[in-house]
Amino acid sequence: MTSHISEFNNHSSPDAGHSGLENPSPANDPKLETSTSQEHEDDVATRGGVNDLSHNKTVTSEPVTGIDLAGFRIRRMMRWVGYGLFILYWVDVAYVLYPPEFTNIVWEYQAMGDLVRLVPTLLLSLILIFYGETADRRKLERRVLQILSWFVLVMAVLYLFMVPLTAVNTARISKQNNEQISTQVNQQKLQLEATQEQLEQASSAQLETLVPVPDEAGALPDAPTTPEEAKEQILTRLGDARRAADDQATEARENLRENLVKNTFKIIVEASIGAFALVYIWALTRWARQLKSYGRNTEALKAAKQGKRSKKKSSKIGLPLLGKGRKRRTL
Repeated sequence: MTSHISEFNNHSSPDAGHSGLENPSPANDPKLETSTSQEHEDDVATRGGVNDLSHNKTVTSEPVTGIDLAGFRIRRMMRWVGYGLFILYWVDVAYVLYPPEFTNIVWEYQAMGDLVRLVPTLLLSLILIFYGETADRRKLERRVLQILSWFVLVMAVLYLFMVPLTAVNTARISKQNNEQISTQVNQQKLQLEATQEQLEQASSAQLETLVPVPDEAGALPDAPTTPEEAKEQILTRLGDARRAADDQATEARENLRENLVKNTFKIIVEASIGAFALVYIWALTRWARQLKSYGRNTEALKAAKQGKRSKKKSSKIGLPLLGKGRKRRTL
């Protein structure tokens, strides 16, 4: 009994192995399972790569489209115009200050008035130079802007210093004008007094020469007929000339004082506005004094360039990946 069972088992085992080879089960075959999983992973990777490329395309396209060549040209043009106006400003400054006469208060006053009139040119040149901040700046220009930003503060201090200096020079010029007018009036009075003394010391014969001789018709309108009348008439005219000199001196003082006050007010107001405007420009150009500010702009430009490169690569690599994915799907 036992021998029959063992013999039956021996005959059944090869049949079982033979039946397993002829009808293999897909679920139990390890090679087939490995190839299927590998194909699935490749398909997923292919789809992921295509999605990544499309995502990179949408993300990196923004900085590339943000590069505006027209804006770049406009910035460059405005900056060069600003540098030109800045040079013209210093040409005018040299014309005003040469030759220097710092001991002459009138020259100082006129020079400050001319420098104040150049403030609009200076402000406009600085606005054009600093336009665009850190965009499209080279290394040399960064150093120039750093120095120029501090120079703006120095110019603001100088224009602010003109305010008290103008007030002091105004007082000194007013005093000098009064002294000059008084000197001229005194000289005129001295001449009149000398004439009066000569007239009082003149003899009767000399006074007779002052009596006018009638013309052919014998007409002498308002003419003295005696030496005493001639002397009295001359003394009256001398007194009128003395009073006229005083009136002219008073009028000249008033006119000079009025013009001086108007010019001084104009210089002080313009110098103050110019100084505060320069301080405001200095405060807004803090980025020019910090070289780290250019790092952000450099990183943005690098990101834009990398985005442009990745866009080119995606346009070259995208179609072959899609083709491989389709082939793997057909398999």
